[in-house]
Amino acid sequence: MKWPSINRIKEATTQTLFRFPLEIFCALSGTVLMLWQIDQDNPDDQVVRLILCAILGLALFLSLTVMAESYAFSKVKRAITQTLGALLLVLCWFILAPIETETSIIRYSFLLVAFHLLVSFAPKTTIEAFWEYNKQLFLRILISGLYSGVLFVGLCIAIASTDFLFDLDLDSKIYQRLFVVIAGLFNTVFFLAGVPNHFENLQQDYPKGLKIFTQYVLIPLATIYLVIILLYEGKVILEWSLPKGIISWLILGYAVYGILSILLVHPVRHSEGNNWIKNYSRLFYILMVPLLPLLCLAIIVRIQSYGITELRYVVLVLAAWLTGVTLYFLFSKQQNIKVIPFSLAILALLSAWGPQSASSVSESSQRNRLIRLFDSQGSWRDNKLQPMPANITDSVGNETINQLRFMTERYGAASLLTILSQNLNDSIAKKDTIKNKYTRRYAGTELLRKELGLKSYYSKNKNNYTEYYQGSTTTVDFSIEGYTRIFSVSWYNQGNDELSIVQDGDTLRIQIEDKLYKANLATIYKNIELLEETESRNNMVPDQLMINIGQEGDAAKLIIRQIDYEKDTVGRKLNNLQGFLLHK
Repeated sequence: MKWPSINRIKEATTQTLFRFPLEIFCALSGTVLMLWQIDQDNPDDQVVRLILCAILGLALFLSLTVMAESYAFSKVKRAITQTLGALLLVLCWFILAPIETETSIIRYSFLLVAFHLLVSFAPKTTIEAFWEYNKQLFLRILISGLYSGVLFVGLCIAIASTDFLFDLDLDSKIYQRLFVVIAGLFNTVFFLAGVPNHFENLQQDYPKGLKIFTQYVLIPLATIYLVIILLYEGKVILEWSLPKGIISWLILGYAVYGILSILLVHPVRHSEGNNWIKNYSRLFYILMVPLLPLLCLAIIVRIQSYGITELRYVVLVLAAWLTGVTLYFLFSKQQNIKVIPFSLAILALLSAWGPQSASSVSESSQRNRLIRLFDSQGSWRDNKLQPMPANITDSVGNETINQLRFMTERYGAASLLTILSQNLNDSIAKKDTIKNKYTRRYAGTELLRKELGLKSYYSKNKNNYTEYYQGSTTTVDFSIEGYTRIFSVSWYNQGNDELSIVQDGDTLRIQIEDKLYKANLATIYKNIELLEETESRNNMVPDQLMINIGQEGDAAKLIIRQIDYEKDTVGRKLNNLQGFLLHK
């Protein structure tokens, strides 16, 4: 076995750095920012956005590099292309603001898919070279992941052993830092070193295992899905009933397995003894024809009942895409498999931003659904939401408040500004200045609930309703005099190695090593519920959120920074508690 020399490794790394400078810069920037973020108590939204843009930049610049190499761009043309890529990343920075919202995460997911798909068809290749190029990229991803995983596990064992043997008491975050460095730098450089650079003359090397995998794993799985779907479609027709939503995912699963099977055996479809591949390919698309109406019907039924959400938008777009792909491969003589990633990338980009994007269409649909709920009760006048009448049924109240909560949590209270009165808009603007996003969303929902005449969050049992409470203080001033230790308390994480927390009615049982403290939260709950305004609850006096616990000589004090809980006719349920425990 010939071991790689240091010079060979150095030479390969240098070549990779010079070939992919912008990609390495993105990887290095993202790694440094992640290392900095690890040492922070709370995530910084600006830093998180920079990290996500660095990940997008890695895929985007890689696609531009292979495109420039395959089309033999001049230095000027390559510089212009890279500048346009950088400007696109700047646009992504603004598209992802603020990153804390779910809509921004959804947009990021679409962009990530689009940029990675762009890498697959960016170089100029024949169809055969296109398949081989993507095969090599896929195998390189697997090999890079394997090498990086083995390196990480090995170094973790070495660090843990050294820490144990020499009592070094190393910071536990060292493993997070190690993972970030290996995943961000080593894995990236190793992968880039294996990216093909001769795109037109790639020698096709078809692994026999792929054919076996396709023939005996993927195709049987697709067949199982097909049988289930066809039997269910027959049941729907016989009973003349509407299809259930899950059928959409079964049809999409069949489509994924089927298309993947066709792509994996594409290079050997004309080889001797492989006529079954062409027959299967055509049969697959023929069998898609009766499934597509069922897929469309299933998603349309859900949209009519509950409106469009981002997930339903994706299913609807995929249904349209599958229809187009099916027609193309049934009637086109070219049978160009590049159409698949190219069309998906275009759809992903269109879904990420603009009036036709998933978030914009979903927001508009859900806002219209809310308007219809108010209109059904005569509370939609002059194109504005009016307070609901007092005699609405529990089911209407429950549905309406859930819709309000969905809108404020997913799109923010600002998504309703055009259908609210001016005085409500002014009040919402004040709530939007609250820094904590969960507090801000809760405050916005509570404000709308009260102003629009909705009593509370209802449960299915009309005799039992649930109210949500939240209390917090912006300043936590306390003296540590007389106390020897301080612990961070987090109900959300259910404690840590030093401390465990269990709820027992209104009592919180806090175990610290061999000592058990019982904190009765009844007084805290009372202090919160006495305050009527949400804004007052989120700016409480620190003394209102403190409890002395334990006994003399073994006293402790629980200092709460934030607490969230639910209250119904049965009792209270703690959802979140953050604070400190002072211990003598």
